[in-house]
Amino acid sequence: MCTCNYGTNRVEGNNFSIFFLSSNYFTLHKIYLIKSFSHWQTLVLENDDFQSYLGSVIEVRELISDFYSGRFRSCFEHLNHLREWLPFDRFLYDQFETLYDQIRNRAVVLYVQPFASVDLQMMANVFSTTIEALEKKLISFINTNQIKAKIDSADKVLYARKDD
Repeated sequence: MCTCNYGTNRVEGNNFSIFFLSSNYFTLHKIYLIKSFSHWQTLVLENDDFQSYLGSVIEVRELISDFYSGRFRSCFEHLNHLREWLPFDRFLYDQFETLYDQIRNRAVVLYVQPFASVDLQMMANVFSTTIEALEKKLISFINTNQIKAKIDSADKVLYARKDD
């Protein structure tokens, strides 16, 4: 027998009960939504109930706003702040690093899309990483066709490659 009561945030199984804070449950789902950018935009921006609940979890609201607005440095500062309390949260802890990497990868792809060229030093600063690590990540994205670009390794510039 398994029952779920979201009003009291209680999940019961055969002989056990798990209690968790609604903000933790909410946080987990909002982080999942960020990694699939196209789906969460409608939920966040157009749903009044979602917006009112989002207002109660300020850190997550700012994180989502920063991601959607392309303020990736600030977005990852919020994610890193969430990371500090995750060892105390058994629901988010095991999944956070995977989600963090997926969000970061999505942010890198989104960051380069509007530009004809991107200075890798500036981009490395935005993502708080080294040029070498960023270049390695970008090469991976280029090789898997997630980004259509080429890298000038001498000048440390990424150039968008246009389809013919």
